[in-house]
Amino acid sequence: MREYFKLALGSLWDRKTRSFLTVIAIVIGVAAIVSLLSLGLGMDKTISDQFEAMGINKLFIFPGQDMSALGAFTQTLDKSDLDVVEKVNGVAFADPMLFKSAKIEYEDDVKYFWVIGLPAENAERFVEAFATIDLLEGKYPTKNDKYSVMIGYLQGTDAGLFKKAISLRDKIMIENREFKVVGRFTPIGNNQDDNQMYIPLSTARELFDEPDAISTIIVEVEPNRKVADVAEEIEAKLRKHRGVKEGEEDFGVQTSEELMRVYSQLFSVIILVVVGIGFISLIIGGIGITNTMYTNVLERTTEIGIMKSIGATNKQILFIFLIESAVLGFIGGVLGVSIGLGLAKLVELYAGSLQVFTFSIYTSPWLIGGALLFSMVVGIISGVMPARNAAGLKPVDALRKKD
Repeated sequence: MREYFKLALGSLWDRKTRSFLTVIAIVIGVAAIVSLLSLGLGMDKTISDQFEAMGINKLFIFPGQDMSALGAFTQTLDKSDLDVVEKVNGVAFADPMLFKSAKIEYEDDVKYFWVIGLPAENAERFVEAFATIDLLEGKYPTKNDKYSVMIGYLQGTDAGLFKKAISLRDKIMIENREFKVVGRFTPIGNNQDDNQMYIPLSTARELFDEPDAISTIIVEVEPNRKVADVAEEIEAKLRKHRGVKEGEEDFGVQTSEELMRVYSQLFSVIILVVVGIGFISLIIGGIGITNTMYTNVLERTTEIGIMKSIGATNKQILFIFLIESAVLGFIGGVLGVSIGLGLAKLVELYAGSLQVFTFSIYTSPWLIGGALLFSMVVGIISGVMPARNAAGLKPVDALRKKD
């Protein structure tokens, strides 16, 4: 076996420029698959962990038939919808949210960003039940803190929305009204959420002139009730209350499990596309290996004839050329995996520095081993026909080829 590999590696080294050019497509294909799979699976795991931390006994009620309507007040929920939801059997409690893009000023720096109105009397309960954050510093607003604001983690750093970090007790202007910073949350992991601002719901209604509107209602289901059953009952009660037929709802009800499934399906589609693109590159790489191996056979016809004349069998010749093609595939796989993981790590670090979305890339033995094995298999399959041609040469014909 050692001699087989010595012959194969020696041949590839003698033609190192051609060998390098041959594996480029394999490198590109494997790098694309490994980098994007590790990024996609890493993001998927981060989002899944956030949903798991939130719990599966949650429901989200929003205007419109999908969550893209959030924040767009062409369709809204209102206080009467909240009253209906709170009376449904199995609902432990329901908290409304109102959010809208607002003009925010701090230290002569003006930005437009989302401001979220939460019920002040239930702010702590809401965060503990529904969010994946905790209070980092300060306090939750009370009923008496009408013009108080809580800020996301990044707002208290130099990487926040404003040029200068915001501190507790600082004053912020929201829609030309002065607010006092009373608290700051721990990081969520993405730029938008960690830059948001939270004010009392009653203040948000006054500020945005939305006395009844609700952007979304988040419900916690009692432990002894099935979330799906409670969701169906809420849908039925809201249809009756809003006077719409089944299938014509102007609202949506989704469980945290359903939202997690939507995200998982989205990532699955992305991963399939990525694998498809990478597979095309690997096919091109396989064609390149086949072409190189055919060229090698033609160039080494005399060598094959000499080996056969001194006793080399067809099986041994076949094995030598298959090892060469497998080594080409393996080298392409090693380089592709290394480059792919390197690129994925750079994206992870870059995203972390921008605080756009904090996550860790996904790496595992099956991902790395699978990529290497697959690239070797591509190499072997690509070398089968040239190797068979080499093994099938007759010694006399091969030696005559020299002339």
